[in-house]
Amino acid sequence: MDRIHFFPETKMTGVFSTDEYAHQMKFENILFSKDFVSSLGGVFPLFNLDVFGTTAQGSLGSSVHFEVRPNGQAHVVSTDFYVDYLILDFDLRNNYYLQFVTGHTSHHLSDNWFERLQLTKAVHYSRDYVECSLIYSVPNDISLTARINYGYKFHLEGKENKRWMFLFAGEKEFWHFSETIRAYAGFDLKLREEANFTSSNAYQLGIKMPMRTNHLLRIAYQYRHGLDERGQFFPQHISRHTIGLYIEV
Repeated sequence: MDRIHFFPETKMTGVFSTDEYAHQMKFENILFSKDFVSSLGGVFPLFNLDVFGTTAQGSLGSSVHFEVRPNGQAHVVSTDFYVDYLILDFDLRNNYYLQFVTGHTSHHLSDNWFERLQLTKAVHYSRDYVECSLIYSVPNDISLTARINYGYKFHLEGKENKRWMFLFAGEKEFWHFSETIRAYAGFDLKLREEANFTSSNAYQLGIKMPMRTNHLLRIAYQYRHGLDERGQFFPQHISRHTIGLYIEV
């Protein structure tokens, strides 16, 4: 039993806050409006296991994401759920990590006024997926990842046979104001086969500060454009600027 340790205090890998559906708590105000997007969630380590000369960490992850428009008849626009039943991280040494994930997502309209006003039409969007990521991470410096996601059960009318998604993301700290306050820049690029590999792109610039119990606080400006990742608005495109508060738990 010395090989396994339950409920470790630290996570082996972090999240990329530019990822629209990262498991984190966030509040993003869409600039020049009262609208905002938000999420509640996190990644929760369950065990560390020493095996084959390395360490593996098993975790659970979940989050709910929504957009709110305070003015008008349709207030809560959409709600998207993500549950990762199992996240397995392997320490490959030399700052490299391998991650395997299996999970489920479904996207929903939250207010039927959007249909009544003929702003969109509700669709059935769901995806059960497996994914594999190669991560390079140097603490307090740089993080990069490349990810392949396959939807082994995928439903979007007329797109069920287009199951692949690819992600590339990175983050670089470029200025340390102090030991605890650091400036960074990050990016995120997704390519979805369901949209003929049209891209969704995000760029983020901000500061991050560690909190107690290994949480991380970020304050950042973000520009997101390209394919709208919400299944209810496929295949619309967006272009928006936000100021956000992010907490990695």
